[in-house]
Amino acid sequence: SSGINAEWPLRPGAEDLFYNMGTRKRAMNGRDEFNKVAHVITCYAVHNTGIAFSLKKSGDSMPKIRTTSKASKIDTISNLYGPALGKELIEFSCDDKNFAFKSSGLLTNANYSGKSFRFLLFINNRLVESSSAKKAFEAVYSSVLPKNSYPFVYLSIEIDPQNIDVNVHPTKNEVHFLHEDEIIAGIQAKAQQTLYKCSTSRNYYTQARFVVGKCRRRYYNFNIFLMYFASFMVLRPYFLYELIYSTG
Repeated sequence: SSGINAEWPLRPGAEDLFYNMGTRKRAMNGRDEFNKVAHVITCYAVHNTGIAFSLKKSGDSMPKIRTTSKASKIDTISNLYGPALGKELIEFSCDDKNFAFKSSGLLTNANYSGKSFRFLLFINNRLVESSSAKKAFEAVYSSVLPKNSYPFVYLSIEIDPQNIDVNVHPTKNEVHFLHEDEIIAGIQAKAQQTLYKCSTSRNYYTQARFVVGKCRRRYYNFNIFLMYFASFMVLRPYFLYELIYSTG
């Protein structure tokens, strides 16, 4: 057509194809979608130090996520997950020329325990999932943390892209790679060695609320005793009168 400029060719595109579908609306809502986006941004903010991230929900005045480009990885994790987690982080690294991989990461020591297992895995700078790697770290902490207590683990692996198989799950999140068992075993051994070196001593904290609960129960029982004692003293003359009258 004469109305089309050859220097600016047409670029077909499509947006929001499934936005109004009933299946999508029943499966997700605005809050769920935002939380999923926030999770992805949080993970990439931890992985990419030197880059500032900011995430703000439409209509909010303050951003939910904000990091600075000058913050270290530990500082970024403390900002996103809280200082209680950040101060318990320890670094580790592992590489092997035979299997051609390099890895580095951060994990919490035995003093930290969370309500859920936070496992951030990046392979070649891409956020992925690996059930075998997650199970390996779960085994590491099984003898360190009590039951129903979970750690925080960040792991970054660099490997030859040709050795990675992404066709495991339709979403491409789950991956497998060549020499997977050997690589994960090496990382697991290094993480376990690092963790045990830094976990020779632990901090134990008592919960004062239990003591307060005992004090409250004691105070409550003492009040009941005083109430019965006061009632007895008030009714004591009546009981004496009835006793004298019945015996007389």
